Amino acid sequence: MTPDRFRPIALCNVVYKIISKIIANRLKPLLPTLMSEEKTGYVEGRQILNNIIQAHEVVHSLISKRK
Repeated sequence: MTPDRFRPIALCNVVYKIISKIIANRLKPLLPTLMSEEKTGYVEGRQILNNIIQAHEVVHSLISKRK
């Protein structure tokens, strides 16, 4: 087989990738102010673990109140 018979790995062309990266970099500083405090997953500087701990505390509190 010759190299011209192979398809490229990337499905998006270079121009699309460059424009996407520019838009993402411009929106990155705004995202923390646009998203509520409850949204923690996939946000830089926040961790989903915080929500897990908070849920655990709520469940523990509800169980304690029942007793």
